[in-house]
Amino acid sequence: MQPLRILLQNRPNARQQPGGDTVVMDRISSEIQRLGHAVTVDIVGSESCGGYDIVHLFNFATPQILRGQAERAQSLGVPFVVTTLFEDLPQFQSESRWWAERMIQYVRGGQKSDTDSHPRWYPDSSNSPAHFENQWVVDRAARLFACGNSERAGIQRAYGRSDSTSVIPFGFDRHTPAAQNPVLNQGVERYVLCVGRLESRKNQLMLLHALEDLPIPVVFVAGNFSYQPEYAEAVRSFRRAGPTIFMERLNDAELAAAYAGARVHVLPSWFELPGLVTLEAAWQGCSVVAGNRGAARDYLGSSALYCDPSCVESIRNGVLAAWHMPPQATLKHQLEPFTWASHAQAIVAEYSKIVGSRVVAPIRPAAPQQQTGVLPALPKLQIPGLVQAPMPAVTTQETARTTAEIIDQAEQTARRHEFA
Repeated sequence: MQPLRILLQNRPNARQQPGGDTVVMDRISSEIQRLGHAVTVDIVGSESCGGYDIVHLFNFATPQILRGQAERAQSLGVPFVVTTLFEDLPQFQSESRWWAERMIQYVRGGQKSDTDSHPRWYPDSSNSPAHFENQWVVDRAARLFACGNSERAGIQRAYGRSDSTSVIPFGFDRHTPAAQNPVLNQGVERYVLCVGRLESRKNQLMLLHALEDLPIPVVFVAGNFSYQPEYAEAVRSFRRAGPTIFMERLNDAELAAAYAGARVHVLPSWFELPGLVTLEAAWQGCSVVAGNRGAARDYLGSSALYCDPSCVESIRNGVLAAWHMPPQATLKHQLEPFTWASHAQAIVAEYSKIVGSRVVAPIRPAAPQQQTGVLPALPKLQIPGLVQAPMPAVTTQETARTTAEIIDQAEQTARRHEFA
């Protein structure tokens, strides 16, 4: 096969404010270059699509930017594909915001027992957020790439089609741990670890509330930036019976050592695709607890523990169960297929099909497709007491406004897997 010329385009602030889409873009770029293809990464929109065989775009959470990039490619007759990173907003956004506001009030009220920290949320269909407007892109993309069957199902629900969607699981980083675990310098040996930016979607306030009266040390590796400074301040101000430690960004080897030294890694998010830090922690031998919404189960199956992000008791029980159980010997073996090399190989195979036909995908009528699994079979985990239930150029002002709107909105419910 002749080397392909590939243009990767992402949001303009992907370097200043890196996220999961930045990680995926960079890993795809490096791995595809190893396969002998020419790759250009353009996040400022200065590169013309005309000299490329295919354009690869990212992130349904930035619809205005995404459509502008897609229109430019189509106008020049260059096919485009999209790594969707689809977040099913109606499934979690209103509820996550509601809980975040009340937990912030709980902290500001001095965490008093008479503060209503256990209210009940009632869905309001009249105020339910809409999906990001990506129908134009969905109908014209040569291919969409989803990270799991649950994400593809969400795309079908939101946009009425999955026939143009390929499931290509993400890889994750496998770094060698540093000789010295940096967490030990904080004076703790056994601890619960939570890696991720401090924000309502990752639900750290509910985690702290769940462990409020326990002496277990909780260590956050969160960096020094948050899109939600009020939320981040409430997390840092939360008082617990046990120590709460905040560490800034660690290098790859230090983070791997922090994973390896943790008794539990917990990320009780409202939604993750699939939560790469959870996979990294599991690879280092850590017992993991993940939120039960999103794509984590597509990778971890029943070898991980899942919690309801809206339920303090579920989060607490999940962490305690993981704290007292031995690491699952099957988990690392189960994660072996999920590499960035295999992800890139599958993407190049899709590129080749598209470029071979050299036809930009026309607008197609919605056509449902039977869901078929492509991920490895996942073993069952038996734990006593655990119940498994069923662009035109974008100006700086436009970019800032668009990003703020998107972040403000972007906060598939997985099958139930809860604690009795």
